[in-house]
Amino acid sequence: MPIVNTLPKKPSAVQVIDLNGEWTLRQSGKKEVIKAAVPGTVHTDLLAAGKIPDPYYQDNEDRVQWIGEADWLYKRTFSVPKEYLVNEQVLLRCEGLDTLATIWINSQELPARTICSGLTNSTSRISSNRRKYH
Repeated sequence: MPIVNTLPKKPSAVQVIDLNGEWTLRQSGKKEVIKAAVPGTVHTDLLAAGKIPDPYYQDNEDRVQWIGEADWLYKRTFSVPKEYLVNEQVLLRCEGLDTLATIWINSQELPARTICSGLTNSTSRISSNRRKYH
């Protein structure tokens, strides 16, 4: 559950942008894009899109093993109001990410050490109203 969370100079006024909801998903190196839901998983998104059989039915689990061996890209564009950007910190909190996840904001990769903790100060990466997050 990704969230943009700002820490204003007045601690009583924390501002939050909830990024749950509709995202897109594609396999790395492929062009096809499907709708995805966050929170969710690659398996549930592929199943909802009719791209894989139900992995819990009969021996279908064997047919979907390739999913765990592929790289997957979730993407979403969102706006950050200008008034958020005057805060001392803008934090991106991601819950439930794979430990091998890579996060990009505005074409800049976040350091791996921040992803493991699930919390990163993104102040320097978020600087205008239109943002891409993937």
